[in-house]
Amino acid sequence: MPNFTTFNTNPDNLRTLIFGQDSTGTAQPVRTDTSGNVVGIILDGTISNISGLTTVTINAGTITNILNGTITSVLGATITAG
Repeated sequence: MPNFTTFNTNPDNLRTLIFGQDSTGTAQPVRTDTSGNVVGIILDGTISNISGLTTVTINAGTITNILNGTITSVLGATITAG
């Protein structure tokens, strides 16, 4: 009887890939950036704190507080002093 290896000797073949499901139940890979960090898209809800960002684009929504930042462009918005 030959001696077959029961464990994979190549660690690259042991990497885990993470998938989610779309509305039809089809598996979709989780998106990452070029460094391998997970890239998330918030479709609904509230983000209460984001640190370490230098540039942010908001397509729609409400900003309630900006600390130590600069707004360079506002289009079609209502600004209330506080």
